[in-house]
Parts: sequence; structure tokens; C-alpha cells
Amino acid sequence: MLDTKNICNSLDKEGFFVVKDYINPTCCEDYIKILEKLYVKRQKNNLYTGNHEYKVMYNYFFEYPKLFNLLYSKFTHKIISNLIDNDYVLISAAARNRQLIGEVNNQILASGVGWHNDARYVNNKLIKPSFSYFTILALDSFTKYNGATQYVPQSHKKSLRPKRDGNYDYKIFNAQQGSLIIMDTALWHRAGNATKKRRWAIFNMFSSWFIKPYTDFKTIYNADEIKELSPIARQLLHFDSIPPSNHDGARATLSRIRENS
Repeated sequence: MLDTKNICNSLDKEGFFVVKDYINPTCCEDYIKILEKLYVKRQKNNLYTGNHEYKVMYNYFFEYPKLFNLLYSKFTHKIISNLIDNDYVLISAAARNRQLIGEVNNQILASGVGWHNDARYVNNKLIKPSFSYFTILALDSFTKYNGATQYVPQSHKKSLRPKRDGNYDYKIFNAQQGSLIIMDTALWHRAGNATKKRRWAIFNMFSSWFIKPYTDFKTIYNADEIKELSPIARQLLHFDSIPPSNHDGARATLSRIRENS
């Protein structure tokens, strides 16, 4: 059994931890089939789906509730709660297939290309300790032959941002299909070169409840849909941390505090 303390210690020391056999290959293939259908659906609706070297679908779980399983589990909840706190929220979620497809269109840029990190800075100084983490689910194996994500070892301890075109000594995430990579967002990383081989993965970023998400979820869910959300979905999608809309009552942003005050 994986020990939460050891995982958190590894994240502090190395900036990441790889959980093998998080889900089985059959489940991976089933999820990929759903994502391929979603890709076609969003293309037909003229929604953003990436470019010639990267299929990208943000908030992949919106059309298919089953995909919410890729966002949350009891295991990830335990780890992220230990790393951040119990009120952590979703900052961004994307399903990505790093694969050369169709005609080249350099006018549509793909995110994740070039060295970067996704941490938070104040006056160009990295906020430490980190309070944002990725869970990266390898629906396909990550190898040097299919554009696996590259990283600069222990770079999460550096205070400065990397240069996009910098020349750094790096390694790649070698991960078997079904593995889960938990990564400090401060770790310098970039997408590997796209190939003709398929490489689907799920990228979820979590942080403290007071960090603004990349999507205003209350604008894409209607009132009835919000009522149907599970308690953990409400938390992750920021519905439990919306600031009060008037001057009356408690000033607390977190609903669990307002309700008990």
C-alpha cells in the first residue's frame, strides 16, 4: 500500500511521484474511446480542440459525467488534501493527445510547448512552499518515442521562471499506461516532440480554494445542473467558495464557514 507521507516527501524532494497501475489498461482504452468521441463532437461544434500536433479538450468531464472519475478518487483526495488542505479546488482540467494529426497549421498554438511551470509568483519570486499540484493520468504509456513530458530534475526548488527556449539538462517521465504522475506545478517541464504515435493523458491542476480557476464554472453550469452536483464536485468546481453577493450575513467566502457562523 502506498504511504501518503512517502509520496509527499518525494514531491518535496524530487517535485513528482509516479503511482504505477493506478487504473488498468482496459479502463484506459475505454476512456480514450470516450475522449475520441468528445473530440469529434467538439470539432463539429467549432469548439477549441488544439492543433495539428496536440488534441486538447479543456473541462473534458462536462459532456460526459463518467469522465469525472478521471478528476477525483479517494486516493487523489487523500494525497491532495495532505499537500494543500481539505478545501482544495480544481484550477484547470484538460485531456490531451500529443500526436501529429492532419495538416500543419502554425497559426494555432498548442499549450505546454516550451519550458515553463504553472506555479504562482509575486514580484517574480516563486511562492514557497507550493500550493498547486498536477495529477497526470497516463491513458497511454509515456515514452521517449511518443512525446512524453520532459522535466528538469529538482527545478521546483528554483525561484526563477525557466526560459521558454532554454537549454537545460532534462529527463522524461517514463510511465506505463494507467500510471498516475503527481507533480509540483513549480517543476520546470514541457511537452515532448509530437510523433505519429498516440499519447493521451489527463492533466488536472489543483490548488487552494482562494486561487482563481481557469474557467468560470458558474457560467457553464445552469442552476439545475449545479443542484445535481455531488458535494465533492461542488467543492472542486468552486461552488463552495463563491464570495458573498451582498453585504448581509457573514463575510466568509467558504460556504462551510458561512453556514456554521
